[in-house]
Amino acid sequence: MPDVRSLQALVVDIIRILWEHGFFNTVEWLVKIHDNWFEHWVNWKTAKTMADVDRQIKELRQPSGVDDPIYTETETELRLRAPWHEDDNETGL
Repeated sequence: MPDVRSLQALVVDIIRILWEHGFFNTVEWLVKIHDNWFEHWVNWKTAKTMADVDRQIKELRQPSGVDDPIYTETETELRLRAPWHEDDNETGL
C-alpha cells in the first residue's frame, strides 16, 4: 500500500496536469493543496527521475573484461599492481 506522501504527490501531479490543460486554475482549495503538498511531489518526481537515470546507467555500463587493480599499503608506501600489465610488477605511487 502506498504511503500518504506518495498519494499527496500523486494528487499534486493530477492538479498540475489539470492546470496544464487549463482546467480549475483559479480554484483556491486546489492551489492550497498544491502549495502544501508540493514538496512531496518534488521528492516523488526526483526519486522517479533518479531511478530512471540508474536504469539507464546500468544499460550503458558494459563489463570491461579487465581485472581490477590491486592496491597494497604499508606504513610508508602505497603500491599499485595491474594484473593486466605484461610485467605484472608493482609500481610505487
